[in-house]
Amino acid sequence: MNLAFSPTQLDTPVSSQAAQFVAGLDDASLPNEVAQKARTCILYGFGIGLLCLKQETARVAEQSVLAIDGKAGARGSTSLAGGHRVSVSAAVFANAIMLHSRCQEDTSGTAHLGVIVLSVALALIEAELARPEDLIPGIVAGYEVAGTMEAAMGRETMSFGLRASPLYGAIAAAATTARMLRLPVDRIDAALANAAGFTGGTLQSVPEGTDEWRYQVGTAARTGLLAAMLAQAGSVSAQQSIEGPQAFMLAYARRAHEPGELSFGGKWRLLDVTFKPYPVCAHNQTVTLIGARINKRVPSAQIARIRLRISSYVVPGLLAPPPFSRVSETLMSSAFCCACACVYGTVTLAQLGNFDDAATLTMMQRISVEPTDELIYPESVAEIQTTSGELIEISEKRRFADFSFGRVEVIAQLHRLVAEEKIPKSAVTLLDEAAFGPSPGWSAAIVQAFALARAAN
Repeated sequence: MNLAFSPTQLDTPVSSQAAQFVAGLDDASLPNEVAQKARTCILYGFGIGLLCLKQETARVAEQSVLAIDGKAGARGSTSLAGGHRVSVSAAVFANAIMLHSRCQEDTSGTAHLGVIVLSVALALIEAELARPEDLIPGIVAGYEVAGTMEAAMGRETMSFGLRASPLYGAIAAAATTARMLRLPVDRIDAALANAAGFTGGTLQSVPEGTDEWRYQVGTAARTGLLAAMLAQAGSVSAQQSIEGPQAFMLAYARRAHEPGELSFGGKWRLLDVTFKPYPVCAHNQTVTLIGARINKRVPSAQIARIRLRISSYVVPGLLAPPPFSRVSETLMSSAFCCACACVYGTVTLAQLGNFDDAATLTMMQRISVEPTDELIYPESVAEIQTTSGELIEISEKRRFADFSFGRVEVIAQLHRLVAEEKIPKSAVTLLDEAAFGPSPGWSAAIVQAFALARAAN
């Protein structure tokens, strides 16, 4: 079955094309590599979540929904941070924030869609609103529809101060929900239109180092869930919600839609989803890798200066100087991430919180960060001058595909990380079996893995 919708469909609204694509997703039509990548995203996303249970934003999110909604009965879903049974909407909100709280989740361009679609999928299946056999098509729907839109408009919307994760994440949640509920095409269309009309989220918290960006994924997940539920109940929704004169593209990307530029299924965006070796901004992964290589090659005392060149695709916070007072600032700072890795050979969550570390701050003073059009994101290059006058160049000219890890690589990374947090490897085994095993019992295995991690904590 050909799921791609071509540029010849000029008269069909964008949301209708996306809805037809979503409705056509099933196990038989999905390429095996796409289905396997979706399963790897399940393993990675929830696996990183095991490491997030002690994060402050996870606690704040869970306490807020408990205060508003209280606990729920059998029809609810599990808030993974505390193991409480809450409403489906509350679980979607709290779990998306928790999975995002380490800043090591997967990345679709500049959007973190995985924490959103996984939270929606878990809540719907656990509450028996959706069937386990719809898990993979539902997850693919969210990544593909929102990922296609982010690929077309992400740089433009970010340049206007809009953060990609909540902006496109609400649409991802709506697509996942609509497919998992098996809505008909017209209701999927309405769900996507609702999400496009409800969505948003600014970047101002990033340069200020505050926490709004951490909670945005929760609001996006819940917004998309409600957008689909409204559609299921019969909402009347705009036909040209993406390309209309007052619609998504003109409002957020500030340009007109070009017919055919959004083609769903023509290129599988899920295959471009990347994973993070370090708990820092996606833009700082290659920067940190360079620092780790410098650590192995040049002792800190012998480094006179480092000229660090990065892509001109700069997001807020990358060039921010010290002093720092929050992890939200250090994980965004390219100079801090590179300096920390130069000194210690890695960057951990604990090191990101060590704002006054003398060795890292001293190394930062030797680093100049220079954005350049000569490098394509996520490429980075460092020129190191030693105290003896030697010049050394270290480059990380990576492509997104270099961070698209497979099942074996993800398991190895998770085993290393859970060992650091003293979480049993059996929790990772449960997640692996849930992601790649039979569908029945999927949600129970996820919940059980987090129960093991909470007990260890």
